[in-house]
Amino acid sequence: MLAILEEELLWDLAESSSTDSSSSMEGLGFSHPPVPLGSSVKPLLQGRLIPFVQFCAAEPTLLLSGHGYQHLEEEEEDAMGLNEGGLVCLWSVQEPSRPQQLLCCRASPVAATFSPSKPSLVLAGLEDGSLAAWDLREHFKFHSLKIKIDDVNWRVRVPSFITGNTL
Repeated sequence: MLAILEEELLWDLAESSSTDSSSSMEGLGFSHPPVPLGSSVKPLLQGRLIPFVQFCAAEPTLLLSGHGYQHLEEEEEDAMGLNEGGLVCLWSVQEPSRPQQLLCCRASPVAATFSPSKPSLVLAGLEDGSLAAWDLREHFKFHSLKIKIDDVNWRVRVPSFITGNTL
């Protein structure tokens, strides 16, 4: 239901921002208007490079996006404590305004994938050569951090397993 409401809102915004009254909606592909991912976590993702986006073969409505280090100006503070590491975001295309899960790692992720048989397992290769694994079935109390973004509380999962030095 939320996906339909978001789609209607985007179409309404596209129609209201149209300055050319003679332009018609004919011929527009399925991808119009573009849906921005993660408007609710923009402060967390802003300034981070995105080295990959990976769809889930077993569950095609899910995708992963990798986000490198956040580049801050020298005078800016790391209020959330997540700028020194990377993030992997788990998205549902049915609810693009917010990620379903935020997964943090100690280095920038260069690739990630879902387990072929269990979409609840996510594996990522990090730029320092280590591997991180998250079991999304585990309860949040075992592997999570609490952060606040624009007065909204979020839980960020730390890896269930990581090679090399621990976090």
